[in-house]
Amino acid sequence: MIDSEDIKPIQQIKIFMNMQNLKIAEFERIIGVSQNTIQTAIKRDSQLKDVTLARIFQAFPRLNYKWVFFNEGDMLVSPMDATIEKEMEEEPNFNQALETINMIKDEAVATILREQVFRLYQSNSALKTELLRIYRLAGHL
Repeated sequence: MIDSEDIKPIQQIKIFMNMQNLKIAEFERIIGVSQNTIQTAIKRDSQLKDVTLARIFQAFPRLNYKWVFFNEGDMLVSPMDATIEKEMEEEPNFNQALETINMIKDEAVATILREQVFRLYQSNSALKTELLRIYRLAGHL
């Protein structure tokens, strides 16, 4: 196994691009960075900025961060993880959030969460959506 200190994310990203048959310019466009950002990092074998890495993982949610940073596991996350990701993209609803909260064994915590979800659901659409997505994800953990 390769020492994790010898692994540079840019090297792993280059392998990922090759496996996905993505040209550098296309990859840069997909992740939304300036032209030559990735090209320069590859040429210099340099570290990527945090914002660039965040854009990569946002654009390619199945890309396994452990593989990128430590060469551990598979390049892509498992199909089960992909199912969770797909479910999170769907519009959450109030009843699903309540079902997830009902699985919490501590009734006091569950009651507080139910009240928070209800208030957010009534008052703020954007917050409601984000909170319900978090609850749905927590239900899969």
